[in-house]
Amino acid sequence: MRKLIFFVVFFMGFGTSSIWMSALFLDIDCKDIVVGILTISIAAVYTSAERILTFMRTKRIENNEDIVELIAVSVPIIISCIVIGLLEKCIVASAILASITYLLYCRLWWYQNRDNKTFDNSSNALGGGIEQFK
Repeated sequence: MRKLIFFVVFFMGFGTSSIWMSALFLDIDCKDIVVGILTISIAAVYTSAERILTFMRTKRIENNEDIVELIAVSVPIIISCIVIGLLEKCIVASAILASITYLLYCRLWWYQNRDNKTFDNSSNALGGGIEQFK
């Protein structure tokens, strides 16, 4: 449950805040939203790639998981190239592909944090419990 709350607040809320705030308060084009979603996805790939390198270094890899995760990190970059190519021709296809890219990144984050103990104990997702304020 903690992981879901963290995911919704930080990834869906804060992670896309530049897009939804711009859409609420500014007159922006759909192309800007598509590029914004791609920017978030590509910028976030770095963190996932860093985590994969940590797994590879510590030998916590099972069943060629490193290859699968490297492919999962590469897919958003490949899709983003396709989206930018389609942006002028078909905005609907670009928007769908950009959204798929973002959802794939979210899925990768969820998978990589499947055994993250930070979300299991009584401490919050940012580290520390309620006791620190007493």
